[in-house]
Amino acid sequence: MSASVRTAQATTDFVDAATLEVATIQALELDADRSEARLRSWPVALGVVGIAACGLALAAWRAPDPVFGDLSPGAFAVLVLSASCGFLLAAGAHAWLGPRHAVTSLTAELDRLLRVLALLGCMVLSGAAALPFLFIDIGLGFMWRPRSRRWWYRTLVLNLVAHGLALAGCLATGRTGDAIVVVLALVGNFVAQTMTAGPTWSATRSRVERDLLEQTLLASEVAQVRERMARELHDGVGAEITALFLQLRGHAERVPQAATLAASAQLALEELRTVVLMLSGERGTLGELAKLLDATCRRLCGATVDCERVQLEQGPGETLAAPVAFAAVRALQPLVQSLAGLPGVRRLRLRVSLGEALSVTVEASPAQVVAVEGTGGAAEARARAAASFGSVEAQASGEAVRLVLTLPRSQVPSEAQGAGAPSA
Repeated sequence: MSASVRTAQATTDFVDAATLEVATIQALELDADRSEARLRSWPVALGVVGIAACGLALAAWRAPDPVFGDLSPGAFAVLVLSASCGFLLAAGAHAWLGPRHAVTSLTAELDRLLRVLALLGCMVLSGAAALPFLFIDIGLGFMWRPRSRRWWYRTLVLNLVAHGLALAGCLATGRTGDAIVVVLALVGNFVAQTMTAGPTWSATRSRVERDLLEQTLLASEVAQVRERMARELHDGVGAEITALFLQLRGHAERVPQAATLAASAQLALEELRTVVLMLSGERGTLGELAKLLDATCRRLCGATVDCERVQLEQGPGETLAAPVAFAAVRALQPLVQSLAGLPGVRRLRLRVSLGEALSVTVEASPAQVVAVEGTGGAAEARARAAASFGSVEAQASGEAVRLVLTLPRSQVPSEAQGAGAPSA
């Protein structure tokens, strides 16, 4: 199999893996968008329910007869209005402060407390017709789905407080029968919430484990493709470039251009070896990135421009994600090629810094910012950097031009990986 065929096959495999990773990330983002949409719909739902409850309370206020059992219209209106105030407060806090604000959590708990108190008030004041409200209270316990143990404990405390207040009111007014109904409601609600908590937590754990398994399988598949691509490049392209280098070096004395071609082949081989080394693992080092940049710059500059050895501001053992290193080299290739082709440029210096972001500074001298900005390589470098959420900035430094490539230190998006690694 020829080198071009091996390279094409390895690149195709890597792009397929990157496409799979992109699809998975898009699916996870879609789930997150749906969850966020559900969170945004809560204020609207609470507001509509609160307004409807206010209308119901006003309608009941003018009713001539008891609303249900012994429940008077005035008492029913007060209870429904208190619950609607809780709805509206929770909706307003959710809409203006966001779902994760402390005030939003406080108003949500107050809303739940007012709703339970309103339901218990209807149950106690309806007299002999309290049974439907009792069933509603227990049924709400079965419908409740806790997201965590902390939420479950907090809701149990709120229910205990609400039922305790209703029980104290019944005992204070001598309504022993209603007090028994409140105790039954508390016990039934507790049993219902306990029965639903276990299956809900199991479903939550299963969903989390499934997501972790999907991420693990995806990472494993991408790692296998990266390893296969590295092996194909090493055994195929690397072996053929090595053979070509040996042949050219053997003909260096008889063919004038053979020595130059052999030097180019050696640079390409060094670059390929570094690519294979970084492909073999998910993370690379600054030392490996420096070797790759050295080989790339010497190959692109040729004999006309002096490309100094890359300077590292941190130790060569500092690690970074391999796709970030590939994105940096890929963005610098057209930039270095354009700088090397500018008339008058005699020297290139590269400096690499790794902090919260990866920064690669390219200094060309002598040169002017206007001349550099007018090259197609600068535009192409900016486009490639932007694809990885990075940037390229140019600034004057005496007689030289300094261009700074900045990329986020975390792994670049999979689209940038699929675009291809630096050419060997």
